[in-house]
Amino acid sequence: MEIFINELSLHGQYSNEHEFAKAINYFATIFKEIEKQKMTAFKDGQILLAKQAIQDKYFQESLHKIRDISQKRRFERIIYNRLNPKDWRDNQIHDSNIKFICKLDENQQFEVQDTTLAEVTERNIQDSKTPRILINFIESKFKNKSELEIYKETNQYFLKSADDLGILLNWLNTSKSNQKIHHEFLIQSGLFESTNMYYPNTGENIFRKESDGSLWYYDFNHEEGGKPHFEVFGKNAKSGKSGNYQGTAYLSGNNNYELTAPKTDNQKSRKFLCNYRKSVKKYKD
Repeated sequence: MEIFINELSLHGQYSNEHEFAKAINYFATIFKEIEKQKMTAFKDGQILLAKQAIQDKYFQESLHKIRDISQKRRFERIIYNRLNPKDWRDNQIHDSNIKFICKLDENQQFEVQDTTLAEVTERNIQDSKTPRILINFIESKFKNKSELEIYKETNQYFLKSADDLGILLNWLNTSKSNQKIHHEFLIQSGLFESTNMYYPNTGENIFRKESDGSLWYYDFNHEEGGKPHFEVFGKNAKSGKSGNYQGTAYLSGNNNYELTAPKTDNQKSRKFLCNYRKSVKKYKD
């Protein structure tokens, strides 16, 4: 599991040092839980220190205004620690020249290439098995956003996001549970077979249900209603073609996946997307 500090959630939203002090104190509380859980954390050391915290004051100047020395030192140990959180730019995955956009709502969207949001998006694309979440400073433009809608060029992705300890703990417990559910599902004997196909947006392997030939992939990065589920397409689905989407399969109480058919024409016209590996992916118990 990986945690990323969202430097874009620091944008001069605090009107004075008291508000900023409250924010860094709560941030430190969240990070204490991250360390307790022994999770790997990342930051953008290059941009974070150049952001405004207190209105019209950059990070360093804002931090100097905090009067409580112990509180300030506690926060500095997080921000300036070179081991945890690490600087993701030391091993950057995404291409800074490719356009990424964050869409908060119908009236607010902005470019985020060469930021942590772009980096997490690309890491999810290349490695969807590792759960990742963004940690935001409180009272930011990302407030109350448990998911962030990101576009890499024209492709849509969703990033997990939190500025509350309760949300982080819920995500942590859900992620651990979902990994186990996913693994148990993969090894069920006689129900599905692995294929050499995978969903290009996340890298998730596509499975074929032996009884009807339908194609299933685990929707790891967009868990509707917090529930793990599979997206299901008919056996005749072709990459880039629509008309074969069958719906979403949720885990039921008797440990089977029950298919919920799409309700709208827009859902029904959803395109099937896949790429191919050189060989069938193998799974072990």
